[in-house]
Amino acid sequence: MSRLHPGDLELLKYWSDSTRMAADNHHAIVETIKARMPGYFFSREKALLVTQTMKDTDFNLSLGDYLWDDMYKRSLELLQKDSNFGKPVLILHGRQDPLGESVAQALSRYYKNTKLVFIEKSGHYSWIEQPEKILAAIKEFLSSPK
Repeated sequence: MSRLHPGDLELLKYWSDSTRMAADNHHAIVETIKARMPGYFFSREKALLVTQTMKDTDFNLSLGDYLWDDMYKRSLELLQKDSNFGKPVLILHGRQDPLGESVAQALSRYYKNTKLVFIEKSGHYSWIEQPEKILAAIKEFLSSPK
């Protein structure tokens, strides 16, 4: 939220209004996602380009609900468990991701055989902001001996 501009916050408040949510819940949620989107990017310009093409049909909100419910039921706590998965794991994480670095670091500790790569000048959507760096990291990971 701290990276959002006043206009973003105004749109978020507008679309979060209970009347708008009741009138067309799906559309209102998509609009709130669009209003928040600049906060997830390092580059505001790229965030705004992405939001310009978003449509209501791009979002299956039921799937998101299912995933969150499933994670809650499993009580996924990466700090207290180890994974039995031993294959190589590549974790790519935007250095300026608003979620911080702790989740990527916890995942790196959770999986025994990981390579954690931080992508500079990138927020939560690093494949959009830094596609060349993402592709290079994937190619390097795939070509390295396991």
